Amino acid sequence: MNEFKNANTLAHAVNDSLGAPFVPRPFNRFSPDESLWWLVGCSDWPAYKYGKLFFDSRPEQIPSHQTGIYCGFNIEKGLSRRVAGLYSKELIEGDDWDWERFTGSISAEFPALPPPQFVSVAVSYIPTDTARYDDSPESFLAQKESFGASQAEFTLDTHQRLELLSMDVNQNCSDIAQHFETRIRAAANLSSLVADLRTFPQSDWSWVDLYIGTVVGKGPVGRLWNDCLKPWSAWLGTSRPASRGRA
Repeated sequence: MNEFKNANTLAHAVNDSLGAPFVPRPFNRFSPDESLWWLVGCSDWPAYKYGKLFFDSRPEQIPSHQTGIYCGFNIEKGLSRRVAGLYSKELIEGDDWDWERFTGSISAEFPALPPPQFVSVAVSYIPTDTARYDDSPESFLAQKESFGASQAEFTLDTHQRLELLSMDVNQNCSDIAQHFETRIRAAANLSSLVADLRTFPQSDWSWVDLYIGTVVGKGPVGRLWNDCLKPWSAWLGTSRPASRGRA
């Protein structure tokens, strides 16, 4: 039975088991074994606009401080076209981004996934006075981290009901903080959560990261793919993976 060492090795093991249909991408290419990793369904980079598989072994990012690797599906909302003149074009959400399509239909099209599943939301406010015209992923991620996101974590049951696990609100943007306290905290199911994410205050300047996944420690890679990752295939960029992974 495979022991999953970290996000780097697991992301590559999943991709290799399928014949490498994805492009592995690290959050931090300078510390790959301590980094969040994505599997992207196309070669575009940055790949903000696409739904992606994610793998995260950073202890502070794993729901309920469990031991293992948090993995599943990640999608991002970009900055509004109304502020396009103030930011790099790579950060501006266009019609080719998956966010609107996903959040508008996922409640009705949610894939069958084994419990337990977790939902993590992070909303970053990107003030214009800190914006830089370096569109590299590392630069933009550094900007998001320097401001500090408001975050919430939930458990998600098989009926799409949510239970709040934790919330950490950045009071530096009072509108977003209040939305978290009054709306995100109270979200009872996935449908209400995505509705609240689509109607965020300060949305023009806000970046949203949404993660849905499970925590794994060991097991056959093929089973992980078939049970927990393959169900997201319809949302993964432009490439389509093989039908079945090897154990």
